[in-house]
Amino acid sequence: GLALIVLGLLVLPKGNIAAVSRRIDAVGAGLFSGAILALLYALTSWANRPEGIEAMTLVFFAVGAVLLVTLVWHEGRAEQPMIDLALVRARPFLAVNIFNLVLGAAIFGFFSFIPYYATVAYGMTAGQSGLVLTPRSLAMMITSAVSSFLIIRLRYRLPMIIGLAIIAASLFLLGQGYHSESMLGFNMGDLALLATLVMLGGIGMGIANPAANNAALDLLPDKIAAVAGLRGMFRSVGGVLGTAALALALSRASDKAQGLETIFIVLGVLLLLLIPVVFLIPDKTR
Repeated sequence: GLALIVLGLLVLPKGNIAAVSRRIDAVGAGLFSGAILALLYALTSWANRPEGIEAMTLVFFAVGAVLLVTLVWHEGRAEQPMIDLALVRARPFLAVNIFNLVLGAAIFGFFSFIPYYATVAYGMTAGQSGLVLTPRSLAMMITSAVSSFLIIRLRYRLPMIIGLAIIAASLFLLGQGYHSESMLGFNMGDLALLATLVMLGGIGMGIANPAANNAALDLLPDKIAAVAGLRGMFRSVGGVLGTAALALALSRASDKAQGLETIFIVLGVLLLLLIPVVFLIPDKTR
């Protein structure tokens, strides 16, 4: 975050630097970046030591927590805050941000570990484990386009609920550790089976994503950029910290395949628990 700010100031005409710097919350960006970096380092360090947690890891957890508290204090007093706290605390926006935080943690973590799962659970090669993700991408593109055109008719809540349910179903099926000969008697090959189950998750993501991206944008038409920025920030933060947290959980599993299957089931339950949050999001489209 700080690097982008410095780069932006370098390319500005000198006469505009002072005016722009007054409108950039460099302190907030620094506190936010430092907090995420400290928490990410703490999670990664803990995952690298399955035998126990070190004192330095606890220090980084404490530093991250202190920086987050300081960030909230600073943003409430900054003239041009990086994070508008009013858009975080208000119930509709709080619900959207919670939704995107949890969705980012679950989805980024889920898809990030699929190639590794294909390797340890099915003995696939690196090329095959990468190929497993291809149908998911295609399915997500197609369903996202269709879902986008239907937003006005379906509104926000229904696509988000359907999408969460489909992703959860994909995770629950993956968590069973099915192989080609053990699922409903069909022998379609492990590669095709795993690709199909992952593609199901992509379909759910394609259905939910457009509605999640647009929800609450029309509540504050004059602050669409700020609302969209917060949405992306919460989803990215959820993805970064969620992936690190899943790596930490996996580091404690003696059998990595079974550990991932347990993680998939837990993520599926987490997404189903997110459905009540959807009902706190306004369902009006314009």
